[in-house]
Amino acid sequence: MDYEEYQKMQSEINEAKQAGVRCWAVVLGHLFIAPISSLYYSARTNYWKPTLFATGVAGIAIPIALVDMGITLSFAPPATSAAMIIANTTEKRRKLKLFGPEQADHIRFDLEKK
Repeated sequence: MDYEEYQKMQSEINEAKQAGVRCWAVVLGHLFIAPISSLYYSARTNYWKPTLFATGVAGIAIPIALVDMGITLSFAPPATSAAMIIANTTEKRRKLKLFGPEQADHIRFDLEKK
């Protein structure tokens, strides 16, 4: 296997990992342990945009949090991260023509056997 084939296979595996995310778990994780959940899903799927955008939103929300007692800071970054992860998951499922995360897991396991 040459490097281009390896990169293509890794890209397919990453897409399957992103499609295999359970959306209900993303919501629950971001409700209770938002920063850890965001880092976990980003590391698991190699999709770091949600964590980076949520960090940016947190930076913007800090001055506002001084006025509203932290309410904006506790809701805006986790909602941003969760929405981006769920949107990416549904997009990957649509692209791969899958109905659920179990099908994505099956594809990923088949790709990893190769």
